[in-house]
Amino acid sequence: MIDSVAVIRRAAEKSGFRRMNYVEKDIPADLSKVTVLMFFGDLRSTCAVSAMLMKRFREEVKGSRYFILCSWPGYSGLFPFVNEYWEIEDQELVQRVRRQARGMRNESDWLVPYKRSLNWFFEDVVDDQVLRAFYDGGLTDGFLERFKHVKRWLPMVPSSTMLGDGFLRDLERPGFKVFLSPTVFVDSWDRGQCVPTRTSSQFWYYLARELVLYDMVPVVYQNEFTHDLSPELADQAIYLTGNDVMRTLAAMRATGCVLDVFNGFSRLAMAARTPYLAVDIRNRYNVLNEWEAKGICCEKMLPRDYIFSFSTILTFGLPVWKSSLFDIVIKRLKGFQQALDRNTWPPTSESVEIVPYSVVQQPRVKKLGPKFIKWRHETT
Repeated sequence: MIDSVAVIRRAAEKSGFRRMNYVEKDIPADLSKVTVLMFFGDLRSTCAVSAMLMKRFREEVKGSRYFILCSWPGYSGLFPFVNEYWEIEDQELVQRVRRQARGMRNESDWLVPYKRSLNWFFEDVVDDQVLRAFYDGGLTDGFLERFKHVKRWLPMVPSSTMLGDGFLRDLERPGFKVFLSPTVFVDSWDRGQCVPTRTSSQFWYYLARELVLYDMVPVVYQNEFTHDLSPELADQAIYLTGNDVMRTLAAMRATGCVLDVFNGFSRLAMAARTPYLAVDIRNRYNVLNEWEAKGICCEKMLPRDYIFSFSTILTFGLPVWKSSLFDIVIKRLKGFQQALDRNTWPPTSESVEIVPYSVVQQPRVKKLGPKFIKWRHETT
């Protein structure tokens, strides 16, 4: 008789994954009842899949099967409803794979050996294609046909005590705290698709310095996917390191305001039920239905604001950064600082809630062309 527990353990080891959050007594004796899903989408799609799709896909489509999800290191907290969560052990390879994430898709050649190895052990190995039938830059007709209504899941945000006494003491210093992550890559928009663009550490340093100049305290989240600002900022900022997404959510909530500059961290702020200011690209926001994710994943009472700009601004220097972006960010953050009231924020307990699609507000497209032409005609 096949020892399915031993097979699954060996499959993870041979394939290069680390097993997380599993109960061995739940493993079926029949391995044909096991489904393995590989999902390595970008941050925005990962959060959307966590909130709107994965729980229902696991329970309503694959409910009779033992479900293993293979995805990013540190993100198991966004998927506690799967039977097992596997993360890639090779950290250098994770960085290569992450750069190939385009929404739900990831066509990195580095993932091919992983899938080939999993196919050797299991009969039912699938990837993001099965999810894209239901969500692909927005909910699809297939989602409504299969699930009928939208049900949002949000995780329990851990207590800030998990962050340690030192971090909490730092949060007590005077000044409005702003959480930001100086990611090496951010989202840009090129010929109708989202592509990663490398940033300079100088951009993030000058942004953080601008916060400090206006009596704000940057809470800087750093890991192997970010620039290290600590040599320049030193004790002017508070630092959080690591990949555990639940610690990130706890830090966001404790900080009280998240600044997302083209990198999608506002999606995590929604999960943390924490106010955020997002700098985004208007075309990307509209075409990829960011407004839909905001309407469904973000609780209505949560304060948030958006600034629309162009990611090409990152290629310029300080004078352009300050006049075209930093000054606007500071002004909006000061407005946040005066208006935020923690007593009105959504609770941090785990929640599952049906969200009527009628609450989703599609942005209005301003049709300025005809008026402009008419004005020119009348003044000539």
